Amino acid sequence: MTKLSTRAAAVVAILSTGAVFTTCRESQAPPAVQPSAPEFSIGSGILFQDNFETGTAAGWNATAGTWSVVLDGSNHVYRNSNTSGDNWSYNGSAAWTDYAIEALIKPLTWNSGGIARIFGRWQDANDWYYVNLTADNHIQLRKSVNGTFTDLAPQKSFTVSKGTWYKVRLEMVGTTLKAYVNDVLQLTATDATFSSGLIAVGGFNNTAEFDNVVVYDLTGPAPVTLVGAGNIGRCDRTADEATATLLDNIPGTVFADGDNAFDKGTLTQYQQCYNPNWGRQQTRTRPAPGDWDYKTANASGYFGYFGAAAGDPAKGYYSYDLGTWHVIVLNSGSTSISTAAGSPQEQWLRADLAAHPARCTVAYWHHPLFDSKDPPNANIRPLWNALYAAGVDVVVNAHYAFYERFAPQTSAEVKDAAFGIREFVVGTGGATDPQNPDHVRLNSEVRNSGTFGVLKLTLNDGGYAWEFVPIAGQTFRDSGTDSCHGAPPLSVNAGPDLTASPGTPVSLSVSFTDPGGSGNSPWAYAIAWGDGATSTGTTPSSPIAASHVYSAEGQDSVRVTVTNSAGGTGSDSLAVLVSSSVVMVGAGDIADCTRSGDSLTANLMDTIPGTVFALGDNAYPNGSSSDYANCYAPTWGRHKARTRPIPGNHDYVSHDSSGYFGYFGAAAGDPAKGYYSYDLGAWHIIALNSQIAHWTGSPQEQWLRADLAASTKRCTLAYWHYPLFSSSTVEVDTASRALWRALYDAGVELVLNGHHHDYERFAPQTPTGTLDPTYGIREIIVGT
Repeated sequence: MTKLSTRAAAVVAILSTGAVFTTCRESQAPPAVQPSAPEFSIGSGILFQDNFETGTAAGWNATAGTWSVVLDGSNHVYRNSNTSGDNWSYNGSAAWTDYAIEALIKPLTWNSGGIARIFGRWQDANDWYYVNLTADNHIQLRKSVNGTFTDLAPQKSFTVSKGTWYKVRLEMVGTTLKAYVNDVLQLTATDATFSSGLIAVGGFNNTAEFDNVVVYDLTGPAPVTLVGAGNIGRCDRTADEATATLLDNIPGTVFADGDNAFDKGTLTQYQQCYNPNWGRQQTRTRPAPGDWDYKTANASGYFGYFGAAAGDPAKGYYSYDLGTWHVIVLNSGSTSISTAAGSPQEQWLRADLAAHPARCTVAYWHHPLFDSKDPPNANIRPLWNALYAAGVDVVVNAHYAFYERFAPQTSAEVKDAAFGIREFVVGTGGATDPQNPDHVRLNSEVRNSGTFGVLKLTLNDGGYAWEFVPIAGQTFRDSGTDSCHGAPPLSVNAGPDLTASPGTPVSLSVSFTDPGGSGNSPWAYAIAWGDGATSTGTTPSSPIAASHVYSAEGQDSVRVTVTNSAGGTGSDSLAVLVSSSVVMVGAGDIADCTRSGDSLTANLMDTIPGTVFALGDNAYPNGSSSDYANCYAPTWGRHKARTRPIPGNHDYVSHDSSGYFGYFGAAAGDPAKGYYSYDLGAWHIIALNSQIAHWTGSPQEQWLRADLAASTKRCTLAYWHYPLFSSSTVEVDTASRALWRALYDAGVELVLNGHHHDYERFAPQTPTGTLDPTYGIREIIVGT
């Protein structure tokens, strides 16, 4: 007999067929760029960005002039305050080759010959390309070689006013250089002097502010532009003329996001109110219908005006590719074109997403799910569910006469920076009187009312930039960049690590959840069993049931991958220990919120594979639901999935032991009994309940004898709470002698108990306590 008193220990039984047991082991101009911190390599298409909202100029090297980050209104900007001579500050990588540097520049003061400028392919203080805005009202595209300045193209007249923001962009691809101001190409040149280099901002004989510095990677596919708004044409207003003028100067594809011709979308209204302005861009416009359009039967004015560009008139939804992006146009304009889950449109959407697994996707239609005017539009949520599940990046809507930008989020309005959809509301085309977004919703980042304009999306290979461009005479702007993301993974739970014997089937029950829900069925699965064997199949729902027989001993790593119909995947792994020996680990008298021992023993089990037994009195003081939730779950609860418990007296303080059975569920057996059995490798394992009748002839004792008779295993282990034998002064359970007799008669090898707060091991003995090395049962108390 060995006895040890302790409060922080666990016992491990390694069970072998040979019966050997051992102990184990949110802004006004200038616009804001998100995110606020400068970053490198934040995604293909964007090499660098800084809007100085950190209040610092981290990474910038100001080697000429006097530079500081200051507030201009509510925005942080990078200001040079040196009024004479050269000033510059550089950043970036000397390895950058083909790229564009873009920045907002606001000249503050001019001295003679004053210049505000951005630099590209900067080598050093004497060698670079640069674009100048000059005090004498010119744009220049030049280079400096060893300090000698050369015009690469004739300078161009351009009015430059102090106190005004200008967006200046220098593109360098191979030997081709282009200078843009306010998104309009101004100068083009060819030069091969510099092939790579850093960026810089600066000037000469002036003071200026710089903001929203962005460097775009132009080594991949050229970026494309998607630009537009909704709520557009109206014969008795002029704001639509002003927004149309913006489009005249912005290349790319135009989207018209519904309610395009006030107020009934008749063909006459399209011809007289839309066509004279936005109609100038008709050949490059891909529209979406709004509810105004359906005030004319079947939106016949809308479809008659736009023709094939608007898709099938019976549907009004379609998709197309733009650069490396996939673009989806949906129809929320009429109740006759349902957006409900399972509707033809929703099913088409899911199929289209599955057929176009582009890295980057944008969708647009008229009615938003979220806006800061009304509650969420539940009719739109099924579309969002499908889009989110497929990893769509951007959604653009209109309907409301204001501009709003949201942070990436789920359809449940949960912020999700990793996989969320960024929504824009752009009902600013000019037809509607401004509305006030005065019921601010969660995740709304920027809101503006009273400004007409268009949303310009620059779509890169792997990222995008947005800019709200206001009409002439209005100043609100919003801009920023972000990267594309893939589809959110399925959550897959392959279950706990398992033990198995060679030649004996091991069964998996793999549960999974899909962010796209049942609309993503069926699911395909693949299981790599770790021994070279694989299993594949499909399932209409969770869980997946599978089994495998291992022929050789060893530890195998099993990988389960589940793929939905949209191409989203998720995986999980588990280990299977294949051995003639199997492992059980555990103890009794476990969790107490006033003590820390259960945390320590749970740490031990983190490193020990196998099946966990909990020998009763598992959650002090009363085995209640709250005791289990607050005291047991944070520690031993980590191993719940592999635990086979039995109850103790503390679990029956509530008489019906509802806390115990409620926590463990099916793993604890029938709540009316609390006893059960299972096989573990070559062993038969019996879990008994010493808190209910267990004397001779009791239902439990009779069940035990029948269970023993039905077992075909050579070796057997039984466990319950109260011990029969103990060297402690704590009482023993003589009624359990009836259990011992049944076990002894069947040749059972090992009994485990708890209750006594110590460790004690006995030699094999009979139910009466007589030493019996040949047929006796070894009892181990582990209430530790």
